[in-house]
This record gives sequence, structure tokens and C-alpha cells, in this order.
Amino acid sequence: SMPVARVMRLFRHHIGSHAVSLAQTPDGLDVVASRRGQKVFLHVVNTHRTRSLRAQLGVADARITGGRIFEIADDPTVEVSPLNSAEVMKPVEKPLPQDGLWEFPAASVSAVEVEFA
Repeated sequence: SMPVARVMRLFRHHIGSHAVSLAQTPDGLDVVASRRGQKVFLHVVNTHRTRSLRAQLGVADARITGGRIFEIADDPTVEVSPLNSAEVMKPVEKPLPQDGLWEFPAASVSAVEVEFA
């Protein structure tokens, strides 16, 4: 498990001003959505310890024009020691594909920024 403070900091930096309802979410993904302007922010936790989960991200009546994913994936093979814990827990930024198809790694926490038009 990940230090809660780090997860909270990740989510606090990527959040909208209004709650958004979700049409559906795959089993195993815990998702909360918010919006600010032309951006939707998703806080996604893959609750499966061992398997990654694919999801198709989309915004109703809009098309995705871009976005970024900030992912903290706890690699179970990495021994976390005081020397490397900061690196292991650092969010990795990745571009969101325009088709909105994404695979959330096992036991990962992600903040997703979806830009739409």
C-alpha cells in the first residue's frame, strides 16, 4: 500500500470544481470524476492487486482532444526502502490517447485529465 498522503496530494493537484456523474465503470476500478471548464478529472484506483484493467474513457456528447494521466503504480517487485521510496512513489506522466482507451496497472492510483471539445 501506498502512503495515503502521496495519493491525496496527487488527487488534490488534479481536481475540478464540479462533481460529474459516471455512466459506468468497469468492476475493480474505483472512479470519482469532476470537471472544470473543458477538462474532466478522474481519480482512478485499480483495486485489483494482480491484474491491470482496461477502460474506454469518454465524455458524453463530446470528443476527447487530449489529456494526461499521472500514474502511481506500485511495482510489487521493487523493494521500497528509505533510499528509493520517493522515486518509487513518484507519479509518472503519460499522454492520454485520443481514442480514450487506457489500461490501469494492477494496484495503481491514477489522476486523469481529459480535455474535450
